[in-house]
Amino acid sequence: MAAAGGGAGRLSRPRPMRAALLFALTLCGWDFGGMLALNVPWLLRLAMDSTENTRYLDSLIASAEMHLILFGCLMGGAALSRPRDTPPRIVSS
Repeated sequence: MAAAGGGAGRLSRPRPMRAALLFALTLCGWDFGGMLALNVPWLLRLAMDSTENTRYLDSLIASAEMHLILFGCLMGGAALSRPRDTPPRIVSS
């Protein structure tokens, strides 16, 4: 996810965080099955179920932590993709 955030940040040079946020929003509607532990609609359903029955609370906390780590890696990769400052030049007179 950090590499995907870095790629999104590199493609949108002036505002890399905005591009990564837009990319993260596009990921929210998809179910990736066993490939990626990212499924926001299921997380929302789990949150609704945990309000009715507390036995779902442990899995809600674990799933929310996993989603936060994945989205944090995405945003961290975009933050690290900023352009480097130009190094100082030695000018001879």
